[in-house]
Amino acid sequence: MAADSDSNTTNSVLRHLAETETVDYHVTMLNAVNRERTAFGLPKLCLNNKLRNAALLHSRDMAKRSFMSHTGSNGSTLSSRAATQRYRWTFLAENVAAGHATVAM
Repeated sequence: MAADSDSNTTNSVLRHLAETETVDYHVTMLNAVNRERTAFGLPKLCLNNKLRNAALLHSRDMAKRSFMSHTGSNGSTLSSRAATQRYRWTFLAENVAAGHATVAM
């Protein structure tokens, strides 16, 4: 879902806030991250549906409202979004970015 606007300039910027919900995108991103981790001798990561759902809901919120932040429009935080998905954690972090046409690092 992309943000709507009458301005071509705004559309150009906001098109990067459009969602990509394909599994291929998630796998492509995970593979890119794991290549970097492997290069530094770190263990590979795996996909987690609870965290993926929390991230997807937060991404939709940001795309719909045209903003980028670690805090949701409803005041949600990373830890509250994970808790809502019933994910149990001891350490949690997130990266938030926008404007990238690909997952290339």
